[in-house]
Amino acid sequence: MAAAYSLDLRSRVLAEYDKGVFKKSEIAELFKIDQKTIYNWVKRRSLTGEIKPKSGYQQGHSHKITEQEKFKEFIANNPNINLKELAKRWGNVSHVTIGRMLHKLNYTFKKNSLFTKSGTK
Repeated sequence: MAAAYSLDLRSRVLAEYDKGVFKKSEIAELFKIDQKTIYNWVKRRSLTGEIKPKSGYQQGHSHKITEQEKFKEFIANNPNINLKELAKRWGNVSHVTIGRMLHKLNYTFKKNSLFTKSGTK
């Protein structure tokens, strides 16, 4: 995701807009930003009185498996079943979610032992 424009740039753009000398398209070209951006900043200023970028919104998705220690224990208790069966037993997740969590926890599939920590024997 791209970073928000600086507060300085926002104030300079809106100052030009407030002068009323240039059209939005000309201001957009001058500052090398999109016209929609100017429209959004003007709208945000009129609704909230601020031009600061939004903050505090969620970045990324919410994870269905949030308790890693409990999940590690679950895997230790069910070492010889496939991802689909693990997903059924864990409940309310897909086999892809189980696979992603195993990857995140650095577990791999080996011939001798189904779930092992990478780098350990």
